Amino acid sequence: MKQGGPVRIRDYDDTIDREALRACAIELADSLRRFDSRMPEGARIAEAYLEQMFEDSGRSDGAIFVADADGEVVGYVFVLAHLISEDIADGSDDHALIADLVLLDSYRKRGIGRALMERSEAYARERGARYLRVSALTENQAARGLYDSQGFKEREIVLEKILDD
Repeated sequence: MKQGGPVRIRDYDDTIDREALRACAIELADSLRRFDSRMPEGARIAEAYLEQMFEDSGRSDGAIFVADADGEVVGYVFVLAHLISEDIADGSDDHALIADLVLLDSYRKRGIGRALMERSEAYARERGARYLRVSALTENQAARGLYDSQGFKEREIVLEKILDD
């Protein structure tokens, strides 16, 4: 994999990007396992995960943008522009959500994640969203650092207690 050329953010193209998207989804799932071993292995869930992503995209005005380094997909962001909260306490809160953001390990710390986030925000604004949300596992400090640097603030925190040893 080349690492020296420019990286551009472009729309996902199912005719040429499907396998690369699958590889990135596997990378995402496997990287989350470092923080929580209960997460399933990426290769085991990749196809079902992609199908769910495409279904969610159709329901919630979603888009996938890829980071392209010399014709090779090295990451992606998946954003849903219109998501209605299922929590009655939120009322009819229509918001956008960055559902996934992943970069292959060797492409991190180069501003690509920031560029993917910026493209997601622009997409959400273009679609009329007033709020943009993202979540991260508490221990994923790299993701949390990126989100903090992009102006995201904690809105809610979910705490968990493991009941069996």
